[in-house]
Amino acid sequence: MTNILEKAKQHFRDVINGEGLRYIEIAEWGEVNQPVKIYFKPLAALPVKIYSKFIELGTQQTVEAFVDMLILRCLDQEGKPLFKPVDRTEMLRQISPVVVCDIIRKMSDKEKDEHIDAEIAEKNS
Repeated sequence: MTNILEKAKQHFRDVINGEGLRYIEIAEWGEVNQPVKIYFKPLAALPVKIYSKFIELGTQQTVEAFVDMLILRCLDQEGKPLFKPVDRTEMLRQISPVVVCDIIRKMSDKEKDEHIDAEIAEKNS
């Protein structure tokens, strides 16, 4: 049994260490022909506490929950948070909920596409 636990722990370490930042482009927040890049970690590489909070927020399907997801997940290219919890009220009042929802959708789509690509590569090997 310990051997399985060790393998499971090693797998998680590999995921955390091997998964680099992903990014999506948001045209609405950039300059003409230069969309802003928002970086994020794959869900599997998030610390358990943040992952649990993210899953909880995802079940709510509200703009408020999506803003909280942005605060938890959006990073700059160095991996530092773009938003802080103190930004929440301002974000809810002064940024487009359509763009907020689009960012969450793009992050999800990017992860799904990468998962599908990995499955196809595994089948073809």
